[in-house]
Amino acid sequence: GKCGSVEKAQIAFKSIDDRDTVTYNTMSEYIYFYSRFI
Repeated sequence: GKCGSVEKAQIAFKSIDDRDTVTYNTMSEYIYFYSRFI
């Protein structure tokens, strides 16, 4: 199922040491896109 996908993405995001604008935008877009289909 779809449960847990956002949580896994957040774990991956937090593991990135050098977060920049691209990583923040990618994460924001993923959460927005994913939340539309829940």
